[in-house]
Amino acid sequence: MKTILRKLTRSIRVRIRSGPCEGLLWSLPTRSRFLRGVYEARFANFLTQALQPDDTFWDVGAHFGYYTLLASRNLSAGRCIAFEPNPDNRWFLEKHIHWNQLKNVTVLPFAIASTDAVRRFGGGGTGGGKLDGGDFQVQTRTIDSLVQSDAYPTPTFMKIDTEGAEVEVINGHVFAGRIGVVCIHTHGQKLHDECKRKASAAGYDIHDFAAGSLIVATNPNRFIPESTWKLLSTPSAT
Repeated sequence: MKTILRKLTRSIRVRIRSGPCEGLLWSLPTRSRFLRGVYEARFANFLTQALQPDDTFWDVGAHFGYYTLLASRNLSAGRCIAFEPNPDNRWFLEKHIHWNQLKNVTVLPFAIASTDAVRRFGGGGTGGGKLDGGDFQVQTRTIDSLVQSDAYPTPTFMKIDTEGAEVEVINGHVFAGRIGVVCIHTHGQKLHDECKRKASAAGYDIHDFAAGSLIVATNPNRFIPESTWKLLSTPSAT
């Protein structure tokens, strides 16, 4: 019944009431945290301040596109590439981009992984789809193969939220060349530790926010003010 109701009402547009995406159009039958503008408020505020206007932002695991919209609004001279393999999630993502007339966003149906292949994907609802965990097939691509194709620009800022595949994402020459900022949402302590190890071995400075299951790996040449870092550790007023 809930799924039927969502499909019947998903084309109803409302404006996000507050936060970094305030005023942007969003589909009604989604979590109220999106519509109230308080979704992951600490990280959203950090992202708003840490992005530079000319960044190329890769949103790996874009879901409905909250961070895609946030990045698009802040990239006056840059671009956003949003990756979402779940077709139901991608419907919302593409509608949100279309409704808000965002011209600097490209949506791709790929799952970013350690190899170019075709793999199973799914399970866990709209926010819990996993590689090798569902009933339908998706194309996986590596960061390197996408960049080497010359079809997509090299990322300078990445957000990764892939429900357990984060270690697969941070592979290859592009990652080893030190992207400006890589924000990794981890799922479990073992994966958290492995992501830290791999990013540190690649020469990144590691900022560990274990309480929030978040690692922010930065290129030593990328400066982020202390006041911006504090946004990740300061409780939100909401």
